[in-house]
Amino acid sequence: MVKEIIRIFLYYYTMANNMNGKVFKISNDMNADVFVGSTSNSLASRFWQIRQNAKLNKPGKLYDMIRELGESHFRMDPILEYDCKTKEELLGYENQWIDELKPTLNEIKVVPDLEARKAAAKDYREQNVEKIKACQQKYRAEHAEEIAAVKKKYKENHAAEIAAQAKAYREKNAEAIRQQKKEYREKNAEAIKQQRKEYREKNAEALKAKSKARWQAKVQQEPWYADWIAKKQAK
Repeated sequence: MVKEIIRIFLYYYTMANNMNGKVFKISNDMNADVFVGSTSNSLASRFWQIRQNAKLNKPGKLYDMIRELGESHFRMDPILEYDCKTKEELLGYENQWIDELKPTLNEIKVVPDLEARKAAAKDYREQNVEKIKACQQKYRAEHAEEIAAVKKKYKENHAAEIAAQAKAYREKNAEAIRQQKKEYREKNAEAIKQQRKEYREKNAEALKAKSKARWQAKVQQEPWYADWIAKKQAK
């Protein structure tokens, strides 16, 4: 997780500061489909990242085709290198080559302007809701243990913060929570009753032992309680 964050940071940092920008083409030996992209990192590093994204079931025409044909059928070739001062400038060159080559695997043109990129990304998510959802579900299923481990570690490292947030939420929404619980109990009264009955039957011995232990503890704390019970039973 930490390595991934560092890698992403370095990628965007160098994109903004490295003068050596590259526009590249990805093709395969099975059909004529092509993808055009850009990077300020090495081509090998960018190609590795793309292959990793495909393995992680990220949505997209390029990733879909890599998964379908196998990454061994794909290659990355440089088109041109540019001296770029900003990421936006490099994306502009990438756009020029997209217009020139009309690559079949580029789903949308890159947008140099940050706000426009956000809008384009939002449009893509809205138009591909089910596809993205399916990819996310597949990823969660294939990485269930890894995700569970990350969540567990996060909870352990942020236990106090999580507890404070939960407490603040309960206090802020106390009335709504009470109402929700009341409505749930009313709506599921029979089911709750049945669950409690089944629990008591299944755990009869344990509940009996727990009750006995609680009674013994009370007698030790308050000796008069045993005398009171005995007199009550004698009547």
